[in-house]
Amino acid sequence: MMTKKTVLGLALMLALGACKKTEVPPPKADPVESVVVPEVTPMDEADVRGVLTTWQSSQNDFKI
Repeated sequence: MMTKKTVLGLALMLALGACKKTEVPPPKADPVESVVVPEVTPMDEADVRGVLTTWQSSQNDFKI
């Protein structure tokens, strides 16, 4: 003879086994638009030094 725990366990397993998971498909992605990328020109040493000097000045002049 089965005990109450065994019967309840079997009933629980049957109930859970009968549950079906409904899978929701992922939303459709929007089509990718083409992006125009501007042409990049290489920087020479003077350009880099100018950027670094401007950055250094802004860091040194920063006040809280």
